[in-house]
Amino acid sequence: MKPSKKSRLPLRLTASLMAALLMMTVLFPTAAFATVGSRETSLSQMMYAEYGSEVCATVYADGYVRRIAADATTVGELLEAGGIQIGAQDITEPALSAPVSNNMAITVTRVTTSTVTSTEVIPYSQIRRPSEYITKGTEQLERAGVNGSKLVTYEIIYKDGVESSRRVISEDVVSEPVDEIVVYGCGGTVTTPSGEQLSFVRKIDGEATAYTCEGQSWNTTFTGTTARVGAIAVDPKYIPLGTVVYISSPDGESWVYGTARAEDTGGAIKGHIIDLYMNTYRECINFGRRSCSIYILETN
Repeated sequence: MKPSKKSRLPLRLTASLMAALLMMTVLFPTAAFATVGSRETSLSQMMYAEYGSEVCATVYADGYVRRIAADATTVGELLEAGGIQIGAQDITEPALSAPVSNNMAITVTRVTTSTVTSTEVIPYSQIRRPSEYITKGTEQLERAGVNGSKLVTYEIIYKDGVESSRRVISEDVVSEPVDEIVVYGCGGTVTTPSGEQLSFVRKIDGEATAYTCEGQSWNTTFTGTTARVGAIAVDPKYIPLGTVVYISSPDGESWVYGTARAEDTGGAIKGHIIDLYMNTYRECINFGRRSCSIYILETN
């Protein structure tokens, strides 16, 4: 028996039923069917029957999912018909000029830009300088480093509210950094009058005086050794007892005492003053007080 006219579903859908069908296509895009007349018809077919030449698309924009039907030939036309405004920097996928097809998906990405200025550190650099006046293998901080600062302005690009990229558009130095200076001991060699080269770990600019035990009742040093040429008195705070040194004038030629060992001390021997042993009192008087170079020699 044929169904009566009253039992048939009109091809023209009501607004409320249309909204329900649209929701079903979102939730059940491949499984939603309804009977229209005497045949089984998909919801998309029913909507196409409702809208005729219009196409339907799912649009993802601004955190929402919308179903838009419009008589449009391009993505841009469909979005405009759906009341979705596209900014100059916004991105659509597919592009605005792309042709539309029924049940296609369109994604709108909102793109915004902003500028921000921040204070950033300009790191100081370290300058290293060799010195023969510092013990080889050690180093000293001559000047502490100080960081500088600068104002950096960035242009930041956001996509859907999330930072996507940034670039520097300007930099202004507020204060220049001050370099750190580190001096390290490098040692070196000193050449004797005979041409021998002696390796030293540190050089000291000092002053030398002379002493003798001629006419004295003693002839031993502070360390118990016999007082002699080659045994010198030092301030142990600056030159430890037992240290082997080479002593000469600053130019290395005017006078040379030669190689000696720190074995004695003296009440007037302080700091970088050394006392050179000589055999006679006259030699001491003739020597007087002189500037000298003291080389702390490498020993195995």
